[in-house]
Amino acid sequence: MASMNFKYQISHPSENCDCLKPLDRLPSDFSNESQIEPSKGRYNAGVLVGNWFYRRAPYNPPPDDWKTVYDTTYTCKRNCDLENDWLLQQKNKLKGDHGIGKDFLIQHHANDFQKNFTTTNDLYYRVIPAERCGPRRRKYSSRKNLWLPEIDLTKCFGNLTEFGLVEVETYKKCLAAIPSPRETMYASHFKKQKFKDEPDKYYPRPIGKMNEVNLDHLDINPNLPFRPHIIKI
Repeated sequence: MASMNFKYQISHPSENCDCLKPLDRLPSDFSNESQIEPSKGRYNAGVLVGNWFYRRAPYNPPPDDWKTVYDTTYTCKRNCDLENDWLLQQKNKLKGDHGIGKDFLIQHHANDFQKNFTTTNDLYYRVIPAERCGPRRRKYSSRKNLWLPEIDLTKCFGNLTEFGLVEVETYKKCLAAIPSPRETMYASHFKKQKFKDEPDKYYPRPIGKMNEVNLDHLDINPNLPFRPHIIKI
């Protein structure tokens, strides 16, 4: 039979054909080959084991320190020269003990804070005393030991750089506002615009007796008796 001959040829191969092997030895031969040559490019049970499982990159899990990605990626660099500056440490200690003072306002940001502050001296001698058209200057009264006229510093003053000018104007408007009847916000802000060229229109009330019939446009004398045939159409 052909099947018996085929089995017989596999179990007893000829000398010229070295590639044929009996079927009983195939699994053991493949297992030995996979152990001897795991990187050989053939599909068997050792391909997944020899090609990537043992040769993969090592994975080291990061420590669980509860840090964000920003903290782990961007490290803060410190300047050792500034940390070891003894003079700077002494200045910071003095500021902490005695307060910041005017040096912080004048020198820390290149005189930027001078534009936003008005001292009492500026109010007394520069802002409030104006030129000829302004208020008169204060004079010292030795009898009262006061500078007259006295100035109420609780009011809202501006300064020479016009910082807070909007607040000053709003404060003046609130003081000079005339009390008016209650209105809605829309009625108080959006009023009807008046044009100067257009005169005001007046509609005079018609003069006449409202209880009598006016037949002037029909040329009929109301004193005469009513005659329908006289009416002109």
